[in-house]
Amino acid sequence: YNYENFFINFKSNLINEWKIHNKIQNQKIKNIFCNINYYNLLELKQIKSNLENISIIKSIEVEKIAYRINNYKIGFYGNESILKKLFDLNDMNITFMNQKCKINLK
Repeated sequence: YNYENFFINFKSNLINEWKIHNKIQNQKIKNIFCNINYYNLLELKQIKSNLENISIIKSIEVEKIAYRINNYKIGFYGNESILKKLFDLNDMNITFMNQKCKINLK
């Protein structure tokens, strides 16, 4: 039996089933405007690094820079509940308020 093809097909089918089960859509990008609160530049750097680890985030654009708070436009695939879970896995908090959000480290 060709085990290599079996595992390639298995992986592809598993990923597709996961997308269906978790309702991941990758056609439309949703945008949300977020305030990122930080205490120092090392914390801001860590937040940005964690954001880059979240696979459903398509884009991060700076809107406004201020002392200890920056505003970003974040484009992402999927829905807010999955995004919230991914933030939690990356040691960050995200709070949604209409089309805005607040982000900080845990």
